[in-house]
Amino acid sequence: MYLMEQEQPVSIDAIANHIGCSEKTARNEWGALDKFLVENQLGVILRKRSRGVEIARKLSNSEENFTTR
Repeated sequence: MYLMEQEQPVSIDAIANHIGCSEKTARNEWGALDKFLVENQLGVILRKRSRGVEIARKLSNSEENFTTR
């Protein structure tokens, strides 16, 4: 997954260009992506104002322990 491979936060524009959709469509899909990540214990999306978004991965069984790359 493109977002999981990135070292830094990625702009919505970059994600939309990567998957071939509009920024609005990319933003509208965050709910589904968040749900998928949580249900599969892959992490959560962190929104970084003016920087973009990134995925924080779970470190342990505690839902409070997440890390970014």
